[in-house]
Amino acid sequence: MFIPPQQGPVKPPSDPLVLYSQSLRDYTLRLWMESRKQAEERVRARAHKKRHGSTKAAATPSQTADGQRELHVE
Repeated sequence: MFIPPQQGPVKPPSDPLVLYSQSLRDYTLRLWMESRKQAEERVRARAHKKRHGSTKAAATPSQTADGQRELHVE
């Protein structure tokens, strides 16, 4: 059975449940898209860092048995 498309302007839904569902879907889609964008940026940053290497050495402080502080460069 084929139903022909409606002619004329489309009336927006007025049912509160439909409006809520659409709003929730749009909100969730925006969150998901932002999350994907951030994940892709992290991947690009890691790839860039891996290609070009880290220019700064990581320094971690630690304390010796006699209470003196040491700085370890990795």
